[in-house]
Amino acid sequence: LLQILGATTPPTPQQAASAPAPSALLHYVEAEDHYVKLVYSDRVEHKRARFSDVIDSLGDAGLRVHKSFWVNRHFVTGTRRAGRRLVLVLKDGVEIPVGRSNERKVVDALALSTAVPPYAIPAAAGDGIRPGPTQPVA
Repeated sequence: LLQILGATTPPTPQQAASAPAPSALLHYVEAEDHYVKLVYSDRVEHKRARFSDVIDSLGDAGLRVHKSFWVNRHFVTGTRRAGRRLVLVLKDGVEIPVGRSNERKVVDALALSTAVPPYAIPAAAGDGIRPGPTQPVA
């Protein structure tokens, strides 16, 4: 079988761990200590690998939205706010947090994508709030 596929030797464990995942079925990747959780349409895999190495092997199919999450942009259906935090909603209902430092990059990337409608970031919490009447001090 290896000769049919053009390979002469089986891959080493390091090569197998760094082999790119088929990103067409990959929903998201989550870092868990020294492991990486790969969530596909039909299964979940745990691999002992560096998160950054796995992300680098996936290419441009998605984007890193948090220090512990990479998301395939084709599975993002929308966004919502949970307090001040931006959250991505995937097709299967899973919600992925977006890091504060990544918000603008994620919103811009999703605005360019035709799959997700652009999301308007609301003004800062203090903008547009007028002070109420002052109470006399007794």
